[in-house]
Amino acid sequence: IDFISKGNRIKKYQHTLNLRNYVLDKLSNEKGITIYNKDFDTNLITLNIDDVHPHDVASFLDQQNVCVRAGHHCNQLAMRYLEQNSTIRASISIYNTVEDCDVLIKALKETWIRAKSNYESAPTETNKKKMDDAYNDYLEALSKALEVNNYEIRYALW
Repeated sequence: IDFISKGNRIKKYQHTLNLRNYVLDKLSNEKGITIYNKDFDTNLITLNIDDVHPHDVASFLDQQNVCVRAGHHCNQLAMRYLEQNSTIRASISIYNTVEDCDVLIKALKETWIRAKSNYESAPTETNKKKMDDAYNDYLEALSKALEVNNYEIRYALW
């Protein structure tokens, strides 16, 4: 708490923006990586890797010791606006370094390469919809089995 409460807040905020902009500069022209919030001054980077479900991306990144969030982030309206069911969210904070950002960048690029090599051909929009429908069916069956509503299941999984 002392670490956070001491020092200039503007300086800390600028540090996170500098790191975020560094990541954006490195990823902006990368094929297969879609960044949704390039134009906002925030420490968050919201993205997807084309044709790979965000939960799979999060698992791939976890194997490379990179922690991100995957899902709708309790913001279904934004997901509807983005025409996505879920996204990846990387959060940059005052304790992150350029080296941390380099690890994230490398891991995202490697995830895209790995995903491309794992698919004979990229999943179609129909296949992505089938995967999302199967996940929703799973949640529905689980909620019935546990006698709770779908919202409670989603919250528990979150």
